[in-house]
Amino acid sequence: RDQKPIPDARISLHCWMVSGMSPAIQVTTTNADGQFEFPKRPDDASYYFVIRKVPYAAIWQKFASGEGGANVILRPAVDTWIQVRNAAGAPLKGARIANLSIRTEENTLTYVSRGAEHLLGWEFTASDDAGRLNLPPLPEDASIDVRIDHPRWAQEKLSNLRVTAGRLDAVSLPEGVLTT
Repeated sequence: RDQKPIPDARISLHCWMVSGMSPAIQVTTTNADGQFEFPKRPDDASYYFVIRKVPYAAIWQKFASGEGGANVILRPAVDTWIQVRNAAGAPLKGARIANLSIRTEENTLTYVSRGAEHLLGWEFTASDDAGRLNLPPLPEDASIDVRIDHPRWAQEKLSNLRVTAGRLDAVSLPEGVLTT
C-alpha cells in the first residue's frame, strides 16, 4: 500500500474452464522492481493470475491476453475468525465457509468458493468445538462477504464485514432441513 515494489512474489497463471479454475499453467516470481510478465496468450479464454507473498494476503486478478500492464496492490494479511452458534445459541462445531468475496479499493473482487481455496494457498477448515471458524489470511481492512454452511443447519451469509485481527463477527445458523 506504500507503493514500494514487492520482489520475489509468486505468480501463477490460470485459465478459467467450465469445471472451474485450471491448475497453474505457468509460474514465475516478481523481479526486484516488483514486475513480472507472462507470454502472450490466445484471446479465446479467460485468464487469471494468483499472487502470493508472505506476509501479504494472496489475491487473484483476471486479465485479458494482450492487455497492458496491471498495477496490483498487496495488503498485509490479517488472521481473523467468526464465532458460529446454532439457533439455540450454543457453539457449533463443523460449520464451513461455502464462499468468500473479498473487495479492496485498489483490487477487483476476489470470489473464492469452497474447493478453489487451494489456488490461493488456503485451506477452509471447519469450526472447532468452541464454534470458532478461522478465516484464511485476508487483506487488512478489506470488505468481505462470507457464506457459512453446515451439514445439519441452514446456511447464513454475513455481508460487508471489515477485516481486522481477532474475532470479526458472530453468526447463528438457523434450523434447516437436509435436502438432496
